[in-house]
Amino acid sequence: ILEFGVLSRLTGDSSFEDAAKNAIRAMWSLRGRKTNLLGNTLDVQKGTWINRSGGIGAGCDSFFEYLIKAYVMFGDEEYYDIFTDAYVAVMRNYHDEGWYHEAHLDTGAATHLQATSLQAFWPGLQVLVGDVESAAATHDRFMSVWRRYGLFPERYMYRDDALHPTEKYYPLRPELVESTAMLYMATRDGRYQEIGKEIVDDLARHTRVPGGHAAVRDVSTKTLEDHMHSFFLAETCKYLHLLFDDSFMRDR
Repeated sequence: ILEFGVLSRLTGDSSFEDAAKNAIRAMWSLRGRKTNLLGNTLDVQKGTWINRSGGIGAGCDSFFEYLIKAYVMFGDEEYYDIFTDAYVAVMRNYHDEGWYHEAHLDTGAATHLQATSLQAFWPGLQVLVGDVESAAATHDRFMSVWRRYGLFPERYMYRDDALHPTEKYYPLRPELVESTAMLYMATRDGRYQEIGKEIVDDLARHTRVPGGHAAVRDVSTKTLEDHMHSFFLAETCKYLHLLFDDSFMRDR
């Protein structure tokens, strides 16, 4: 919706945004009627859920993120109305003392009691809607894991206080850095810049290689892969830069 919404405004052709908005409406129509929750994966041809367990992490994160950012960018109340209903449902059904688990869209029953690296965008989203106290609490949870391993694993079983047995990797994701930058901009609390310095130092210590920065196969052993995702430069480094240089905000 962000990309197609901008395209419609640049071209004067509303069909791009209309198509994206219709996709949002169609997905939202498939929510749990008693819970306002979504599943994780759709069969796009049949319009039915393949996985009826959902959360705020992989497979679901962009739905929430793009709704609130589309409202910020375009001012369309429909995006905000859907987001607020979805946000209330998240806080009612997924929130677990600062962590977030997944739940079944029909019943709200908890399914996977795990934190994932893609969930780390959530504190930044909460900053956008003014829920800074809740954002800070969840950010603290994620940083406690980062400090234990010097990086954040793809999946962490927070109830067991243990790494997931098969998803121990860190592919240089940006979400935690983005939330750190957003919290700093909202609070001007210097500790978030200090956290940014920790992250920079850990990235240099554990991922720096002659050709750039390498994804980490196992955060417990720091085994590296011969690979660097493009989002490391496009997002992780960008948010670290903005954390220490927010002059773009002062110029406005």
